[in-house]
Amino acid sequence: MTLRNPRWLMEYFELTEVITEDLFLKINARLKPSVEKPEVSIIIPAYNEETNIVRCVWSLANQTTDYIFEIIVVDNNSTDRTPEYLDKMNVRAFKQTLQGSGPSRKLGQEKANGSYILLADADSVYPKEWVELMISKLKKTKAVAILGKFTFIGDNKIPRWKFFLYDQIKKPFLTMRHARRPYLNAAGASLGYIKELGLKYKEVLDRKSGSDGVLVMNLMRDGKITRLTNPDSFVWTSYRAFLRDESFFAGVKRRLVRESIIIRDYFFPGNIK
Repeated sequence: MTLRNPRWLMEYFELTEVITEDLFLKINARLKPSVEKPEVSIIIPAYNEETNIVRCVWSLANQTTDYIFEIIVVDNNSTDRTPEYLDKMNVRAFKQTLQGSGPSRKLGQEKANGSYILLADADSVYPKEWVELMISKLKKTKAVAILGKFTFIGDNKIPRWKFFLYDQIKKPFLTMRHARRPYLNAAGASLGYIKELGLKYKEVLDRKSGSDGVLVMNLMRDGKITRLTNPDSFVWTSYRAFLRDESFFAGVKRRLVRESIIIRDYFFPGNIK
């Protein structure tokens, strides 16, 4: 975690200030369709993410990994230029008319050719080592799912140092959660699992929200859930879901109140309804 947005991250925002045909050429040069069967399928739901999805795919195109991967973007009834931009990139694009990230991920999972699934968010930017670190640890630990970490991008409205402090406050809660209730740490911005097992519980993805956590809760029946805490793997994401039209401190307070309510269940997962 850093007090400032890293330079490599900000380069993606500079590159996508104006979406040009040259940018699509750069992305596609890194995403040439592979004749080999991919080992990993990255699934991204997208609803009105015209600029964000280009930035996200561009960061995934720049991955440094030996794993062959495909990118599947599921357009969830976008009314902006998202579908147009998807047509310009070497990704597999599908449309899900049922609204919600869960149904979109479900469709992506059903269309995936890889043996492993990585879930990503359209408003996130991914470090070059993300695929390599996520899949390598998933395989090395013989886990059924892996939970990555994300942090928020600062800007003029909310400076990065505030999110840095929030991350420090959050750390002990994440550790306690993982002991018995790892699914509380599940986030669609950085989550990986074995596709064959995910297909067993695909119906839980019909949920419009919270489907990532419910999926992980079900996957616990099949084996271990591991987590990746290597800073080089941290995903950088928009804080729009964090705020919900609130101030920064109101957002922090809301989350702390929620933690205080459910903390009794950290070590007694049977209390889950």
